[in-house]
Amino acid sequence: MNKLKIVSILISVLIFVISVFVLFGCAQAEEPLTFYWISRNAADPYMGAVYVGAQQKAEELGVEVKMLDARDDPLIQLQLIDQVITLKADGVFMNPVEGASVVPGIEALNEANIPVIAAEVWPKGGKCIANITSNGELLCKKLANGMTELLKEKYGDIPDGVILGIMGRIGDSYNDIGVKGFNEGIEPYQQLKVVWAEGKYDPSVAFEKTSDLLTRYKDKVVGVFMRTDVMSPGVISAIEDAGYDPADMIIVSSDGQPSGLDFLREGKIDIIAPEQPIAVGRLAVQFLYNYHHDGELPGPGKGIIEEEGAVWSPAVVLPSDVGPIILLNALLIPTEISVDDPRNWGNTVTE
Repeated sequence: MNKLKIVSILISVLIFVISVFVLFGCAQAEEPLTFYWISRNAADPYMGAVYVGAQQKAEELGVEVKMLDARDDPLIQLQLIDQVITLKADGVFMNPVEGASVVPGIEALNEANIPVIAAEVWPKGGKCIANITSNGELLCKKLANGMTELLKEKYGDIPDGVILGIMGRIGDSYNDIGVKGFNEGIEPYQQLKVVWAEGKYDPSVAFEKTSDLLTRYKDKVVGVFMRTDVMSPGVISAIEDAGYDPADMIIVSSDGQPSGLDFLREGKIDIIAPEQPIAVGRLAVQFLYNYHHDGELPGPGKGIIEEEGAVWSPAVVLPSDVGPIILLNALLIPTEISVDDPRNWGNTVTE
């Protein structure tokens, strides 16, 4: 075999090897980013709505989103975080079961250089590229104002009476800022006494707590505030089982669950301040995508996020030790937006 032929063969082999590497590299480069949504409890329609929004944005951007369920258990949530770290996730967004117990998981994600976003409940340690939640303090203050206006219409003035406050879980940011806002709205009316009970986002627990308070305060009760209407089936059932008509009380809530919207249509809830889970999912996927593509992220100098036509816009961005907090706006149902408006997330998902 002459030298020219040997050189020709070697060149051909070299071109083949290079082609294989190029093709393999391109295949690797085309692997879509994979983000994980770790929900607090997949049985809560809110969690499914976040996933709906995330899938919408994922299709637009050409990425993958997978959902995992912590089943309202902080230990399971930490195990799922370990799992996604092992899987080398490109990003994680989650609704922490508890702000304190999730901290080791957030720190583990930080150490693995996996970007993480918290939804609704922000952690009490570690760093997130964003913490996305409704502007609960403002919205629950608006609910308090709406309640007092309806009490004036019903009684001619603010009556002496008791308001039952059915909280979520004491100590988590979502619950606490909402309770703070509602208390601020009621504070000017000293003749109203708010009595609080922890419903733990569970209709059965909320039923027991509401029943206990009704047994204690009876006809003194003039209103009910729920931190989220995921508890509304329990609260409304407790009122009715105690022999009262929910329509005779002023009942307000945040969230906008399908069940809450139905109770409002039936006249058993008066005002709802809706959360924005679909927007949470869309924004979380967009921010995780931007992280990998040097896109815009919330942070210093970006105090407002706007999207034309979106009910959550404008959103306010605040600094915090655990990363930027994005507070989404909302329109009250039915005073600012119709209960049947398709922009209400509870009209787009089913329980």
